[in-house]
Amino acid sequence: MVLNTDLKEIMMDHALRTISYIADIGDVVVLMARRRFVPHEMEEAPKINRTPKMICHVFESEEARFIAQSIGQAFQVAYMEFLKANGIEDHSFVKEMDYQEVLNSQEIFGDELQMFAKKEMQKEVISFL
Repeated sequence: MVLNTDLKEIMMDHALRTISYIADIGDVVVLMARRRFVPHEMEEAPKINRTPKMICHVFESEEARFIAQSIGQAFQVAYMEFLKANGIEDHSFVKEMDYQEVLNSQEIFGDELQMFAKKEMQKEVISFL
């Protein structure tokens, strides 16, 4: 959840499981997440044909790297809890990596790029200054 303390309003609120991408680029944090289905959208399309729409949030902050690292740590904790909940106690296959090492090893696959490039997946851009 991202709050604007000046305006006292929620700017972004996504469950961790809906976030598919997080990056820090200089003083910018980019976060991509699946949007929730709006009830009227659910009535129009059969459940099988529903393609999740993506939303991209871009925030400017001097703490961009720290924010991205914090979200990454939340993913790690959630994954460890998932393993524990599914009876997997041996975590020897889980590799501890430095944040920069993770960044250097990332790839964006062609199908992901195609999905993000589809016109029907695009939404309006709202800029907060």
